[in-house]
Amino acid sequence: AGRGRGNGITSVHIPKGNTLAPAYQAPQVGQGRVMIDPNSHTKRQDMVSGVFRDFNPATMTVEEWGEIEYARMIETQTLQAQKNEEHAESESKLSSDDKDERERLKTSNWDDYKDENPRGVGNKKDNYFQR
Repeated sequence: AGRGRGNGITSVHIPKGNTLAPAYQAPQVGQGRVMIDPNSHTKRQDMVSGVFRDFNPATMTVEEWGEIEYARMIETQTLQAQKNEEHAESESKLSSDDKDERERLKTSNWDDYKDENPRGVGNKKDNYFQR
């Protein structure tokens, strides 16, 4: 290959006649070499093809997932409505004395919990092993 004269163009000398190397011939089995099929996949090609492979393919479409979630939402709303009706029915059956007793028990249980678990006690700083 020749050198250009600073203009970015290079010149190449091409000899006349058939001076090119003969066509490639793969070695034959039995000559101490093994013939390799150029169309076979290599480990590198397998790795390259697996780089952008989806390792977690979708099992359903977005529409299918939306339908499932919608069905769950309807079911949850139905159950919540039933619970609200049952709660309202049980509240209407209670007398005012029963409601007052339930409120007193709730307050008493909360006071007992606060006595057993004073504020500021817990797993912090050095008091973890001082129980």
